Amino acid sequence: MKAAHNTKWQLNRANAVTVQADLNMFTLQHNGHVLELAKTYSKKLPYIQLMLTNTTHYKKLWVPSLQNVLIHHKSIEVNEGVPSLISFLHKF
Repeated sequence: MKAAHNTKWQLNRANAVTVQADLNMFTLQHNGHVLELAKTYSKKLPYIQLMLTNTTHYKKLWVPSLQNVLIHHKSIEVNEGVPSLISFLHKF
């Protein structure tokens, strides 16, 4: 039982080392290609790297401004006793 476990552990370890070596080689090649792109198109390396990420999008995340927060808070305060249109329509 111990021998089988030890053998399996050694195989898993050998596979992990192989995968890590392949990933390191891929990363080196990838970085080389990205650097070539940056030189070819006369762009800075961080710009090209940003364009390659999976989180790249051209819209900024919407964050409420201070003015919008204050207006929203004031509208809730002013309209506290007034029924909303949705609750009004649900009566019918």
